[in-house]
This record gives sequence, C-alpha cells and structure tokens, in this order.
Amino acid sequence: MSTRPSSSAVVHRYFLLSGFRIDEPIEVFDGVTLLPIPDDASDLPPFVPMLEFTPDDHQRFSVQHLLGRTVVRAEMEIVPVFHRPELSYTFDSTPDAHFRMKLRSNEISDLDLVRFYEALSLASRRSVRAEMAWAALPDYEIFDCSSVFSLGGNEFSALEPVVHFERPAELTVARLDTIKTLYHGLQDLPTAEFDKLRIPIDRWMKSMDERRPEDQIIDLAIALESLYVPGSTTEVGLRLALNAAWHLGANKSDRAQHLKFFRRLYRARSSVVHTGRLSDRLARSMDLTDVVARGQGLCWQGITSIIEAGGMPQWEEVILGPDSE
Repeated sequence: MSTRPSSSAVVHRYFLLSGFRIDEPIEVFDGVTLLPIPDDASDLPPFVPMLEFTPDDHQRFSVQHLLGRTVVRAEMEIVPVFHRPELSYTFDSTPDAHFRMKLRSNEISDLDLVRFYEALSLASRRSVRAEMAWAALPDYEIFDCSSVFSLGGNEFSALEPVVHFERPAELTVARLDTIKTLYHGLQDLPTAEFDKLRIPIDRWMKSMDERRPEDQIIDLAIALESLYVPGSTTEVGLRLALNAAWHLGANKSDRAQHLKFFRRLYRARSSVVHTGRLSDRLARSMDLTDVVARGQGLCWQGITSIIEAGGMPQWEEVILGPDSE
C-alpha cells in the first residue's frame, strides 16, 4: 500500500546568543539544542552564515565575530497553506503568509523565546539575549554555508539591541542544569504574575549589559523597586529594604545585614540619579562595583524564589512572618 507523501518540511532556525559559551552541545528540550561555534574558522559547521556585508552603520561584520560563541538551534516544521489559505491570504502576501511554522518536539508544544532567554539568563546569572537569527535547511547542511538562507529573503537578520560581538565567558554544562526548571516555572506563572516579573528580570539583565557602575545601579534599583515595592510612591527606600530583607533573610542576623545593605544601595541610587555620580561621602564609604555585584546576586535570588513559589507573595504577610507553632 502506498503512503501519502508528507506535505511538510523541516528547517532549522538559529539564534546567536550573547553572554556565555559552551564546550559541547546541550539538548535543552527535544528539538531545542545549544550548540558551540568553534574557535577556528576552518572548523565552522555548514549552518554558520556568511557575514561579509556592510550594514547601514558601516560597521563590517564577518564570520570572525561568531567564533567561540553559542547558538540555539530550534527544529521547526513548515506546513504550506496553499491548499487551505487563510481568508486574509492574497497574492501580495509576505512570504511568511505562505506557510505555518511550528516547533518539532515531543517535549514542548512551542518555544517561547522571551521566556527561554530569561531562563538562560537566570540559569547562567548573565544577561543572555539573541543578537542574530538565520535559518538553514538540514538536508543542505552537508554541503557548505552558501546554503544558508532566511525565510524573509535575506541571508540573516541582526536583532535588537545592537550587536556588540563581545567575547563571551565560558560556562560549564553544570551551570545550565536549571534551564528547564526555570523555563517551565516562567511558563507556569499566571499571566498577571509573569507580567509583574517582566520589569525586574529585564532591568536585572540590563544592569549586566551596562558598562558604568552608575548606570548599573540605576537599572538594578528599578528592578528591585518593581520587585519589592511596585506602585509605591512614599518611603520607597525604606519599604524596599524591609520587604527585601524579610523576603531574602533566613534569620534575624541575615535580615539585619540585608536591611543595612539595601538602604545603602538605595542611597547610592538616589545620589546617582540626582547628580550622575556617587557623592564624595558615599564614594569614600562604599565600592560601587561591589554594591552592584551583591545587589545583582540578591535580585537574582528574589526573582528565582518568586518563580519557584509560583508568584509574588503578599509583602505584609512576609513581614509578619509565619504562624507560631
């Protein structure tokens, strides 16, 4: 008995990541794999695109910018719609209207890229974003990188924010073992709870993208305010310090140290916001780089604990503490 030929095709989508590098492939989910790009251009796999072009800003990119970096490969299935077009389909429709694309996986139904990058960032404690995207037909990868194409008609596309092409830090597989837990935790959050974490996560990541400690402290303060005192307009610094100390402190001594630290961080934030730099008095009493590093770690702790708990706590209940036995 003859079988009906498949009406679908498989394409691999690739996303170039910032933030870290790996030494060996890591299958995060069925159909979603992290792949290392070799350090030597002579060892490049066929899926790597040719990057010899000059964009509008006249900054020349080349394959050299990709060496030693990490990509996400998503295995996608494309189904044409010619036999059953949408009502909105016309001959003038864009190429994307000619097909439907979905993740080919037995483990997850779709890949939410926003949450995936956030899970990667939280798992690695680095800001991980997609900087470039392209696609390739798997069957063509046995030939050379001239087979690389983009479904939109271009060889590849650069994504926002602007590509920096910095050398990423090495990250071991062991540090990434929580990606799936964090991704599913973000996926399982109710929409309203996920929305409450958008600003804290984004600003926590942005604090690691910035170069100047003064800019980092501003982004970090926004992340912490959004996390611990959303919507508050009065006594923000004190309330932030209290809520964060009670949320993160394991005991009275912990809470006392956290309270002191968060009040210092907020004083640093106020000084930077109003004058553009630390006041001379604060500069003599603190190392802003150390304050930023500790603040980023505590902010990460707060975000991940909220994901694990399934949503934001009621801060009044946190401060009152558990019922006594």
